[in-house]
Amino acid sequence: MRQPRPKASKGERPQFLAGPDSERLLNMVMALAAEVSLLHDKFDTLARVSGVKTADLEAFAPDETVRAERAARRDAMLERVLRIIEADAERAAHPPRPYDEIMQLVADPEGRMS
Repeated sequence: MRQPRPKASKGERPQFLAGPDSERLLNMVMALAAEVSLLHDKFDTLARVSGVKTADLEAFAPDETVRAERAARRDAMLERVLRIIEADAERAAHPPRPYDEIMQLVADPEGRMS
């Protein structure tokens, strides 16, 4: 089984707005916009390819299996949208080591002081 990728990338994230909270909100809104755009494209494709009317699609009543699949997909989408907050929390919990400390470990992997 492969290891999960870290939520936070290394290095500082560029800031374009006044503060970090505005940046987080912008990232979340952009992630939601991408999700909505994808859904519109899929819905449009389904209607065009199948010839099913929109009213028929909206009247569909899912069974338990379909509801479970949708819940899993919704959880994955929320994970993508909230990734920015999780990345910040991960960075705060595991701050990067200072450069000098890393160089000391590279020079002496057992951590002995010279």
